[in-house]
Amino acid sequence: NIKRVISSILAQSELLKLYPDHIKPLRCLFPLENFGARSATSMRIAGLGYRALQSTIGASGKSARVISQRDCEQISLLRGRSKFGAFEWNDAVIKDLDGFHAHLRTECGEILERCGLLQFRELEHGVEVNLEDRSISAKVVVDTRGPWANQALSEGDRPFWPIRFVKAFNLVVDRRLEDVAIALRSKNSSRQFFFVPRGDHTAIGTEYYDCDSPEATVSEIEIAAFLREINSLTPELNLTGADVCTIDCGVLP
Repeated sequence: NIKRVISSILAQSELLKLYPDHIKPLRCLFPLENFGARSATSMRIAGLGYRALQSTIGASGKSARVISQRDCEQISLLRGRSKFGAFEWNDAVIKDLDGFHAHLRTECGEILERCGLLQFRELEHGVEVNLEDRSISAKVVVDTRGPWANQALSEGDRPFWPIRFVKAFNLVVDRRLEDVAIALRSKNSSRQFFFVPRGDHTAIGTEYYDCDSPEATVSEIEIAAFLREINSLTPELNLTGADVCTIDCGVLP
């Protein structure tokens, strides 16, 4: 969807300009394959298209490119896994989520948490939102109900019913494995797992499970299964439960 790609590029470029103290560029790489959509030829074409799009819409930021196997060997998680080189692109990461929230509250608007949403409707020049304890009108409202959408009512008092819930979680380990984000394809499926630096730690994910409720937790069995998957992909890490310092868990509708 080219419109979404353009919107994403512009949004990332604008966020990096507006909030340089909170949002930083993040170099990302994944190893290439000999044939198919992940081959060097395919990704060079994709990189050229991305650069052309950036230039056309006036977005800033580094361009995507293919790097050589020799360059990949300098990155431990790509060593021995990048016979055909790697594709490099730039994403962005929020360094301090709490600090960014505090800045938004001060400079940009209001963040309402754990509020009962009853109804919202579009006005000629904005949106009206009815909460359990008050009503607000604004030019822009960002709806982040997520899996709690079925607890809200849409215009006309029709409930939202997500088809199902999916629990998603990342394991954060107490090692900084790389200074860049690495995406590796699972040996057991076509899924990708990301290794993302986070201060002195690394977030690894994402794992998904079906669940029945938006109030979800991660079990020891699920953690152990995820660690086995990651260790089969990167046996040199030899991660155990003792390496896990934090778990990021959320629920998607």
